[in-house]
Amino acid sequence: MPELAVYQETSAVATYMKARFPSVLHSIVDMPYPDVNIRHPNSWPLEFAVEVDHALDVIARAFHNQGFCVFSHQKAFNRPQLASTSWDARRYADRIGLKHPGTANEFEDTMQRQFKPLNISHHLEITPCTITDRHGSLLVWYLPNILLPERQVQWVLGFAIDTLMGK
Repeated sequence: MPELAVYQETSAVATYMKARFPSVLHSIVDMPYPDVNIRHPNSWPLEFAVEVDHALDVIARAFHNQGFCVFSHQKAFNRPQLASTSWDARRYADRIGLKHPGTANEFEDTMQRQFKPLNISHHLEITPCTITDRHGSLLVWYLPNILLPERQVQWVLGFAIDTLMGK
C-alpha cells in the first residue's frame, strides 16, 4: 500500500505544479496573468507546500532561460551565454545507434568532430537553465538548489543509512 500513497502524492504534486506553472512563469517575466487562485491541497504540511513552490520556481526559471545560461567567469559576470549545440540531437542519436566500424577511439574522434560539445566546463553555472540543440530541443535541465538544503541532508542521510544496512 505505501506505493499507492507515493503515487497519489506524486500525482497531486504534478497536478498542482501543472496548474500553477503558467502563472509562475508569467511572474518571472513580469507579465500579468489571470489570478486562478490555485491552492495547495489541505493535506500538505506547510513545509512541504513551501518546498513544492520553491521547486516550481526553479523549474520556471530554467524554462524561461531556455537555451541561455548565466555563467560566472573572469571576463563577463552574469551575462547570458548561448547554451545550445550547433548540431541536431536526433541526428546524434541516429549516429550513436549505428554499428561502428573501426575502433572505439576512431568512432569517438569522429563523433567529437561531427558533434562538438559545448565548451562550458570551465564555467560555474549560477542560474537555472536548459541546454538545447540547434532546433531548440531540450537536452539538459540545470536545476540548482531545487531541493532545499534540509531535504538534501535528509536524502543523503537516508541513502547512507540504507547503504550501511545493506538495503
